[in-house]
Amino acid sequence: MRRFGRGLAHCLITVLLVAPPASAQTPPRVQRAASELLLRSRHARIERGVGLGLAAIGLATIAVGGILVGVSGRASYDQGSRYQETGTILILSGLPLALAGGGIALDGQNRLNEVSWRLKLLSALFVAPAGGGLLAGISLPFF
Repeated sequence: MRRFGRGLAHCLITVLLVAPPASAQTPPRVQRAASELLLRSRHARIERGVGLGLAAIGLATIAVGGILVGVSGRASYDQGSRYQETGTILILSGLPLALAGGGIALDGQNRLNEVSWRLKLLSALFVAPAGGGLLAGISLPFF
């Protein structure tokens, strides 16, 4: 058992000495063409808007379905069972729309934040994370 422990320790030390140091992220490309970034910003805004629209439609469908299910107890038996079936169908069909729309809207907002960050880097002083520390400077784009 003791030899196994030493062998394992030697293997771990060898792996740690031979392995390259891990970097958290590759440094971002600071220079991007402003026109490309503006186009990406426009696409991100459209994506966010479409996602918010889908989420709103899904939430409205869920609300109408919930109202129908809630009203089903006050109506006659035949009418109430139809309300309940229709309300359940509306809730189950609105849920995927709301979830997908929310995901698309969040993705669009993340892209929009990234593009606005990169546009700020193009236009002024900047500080950015680099491999082993920080990278600071002034950006002067030449077009």
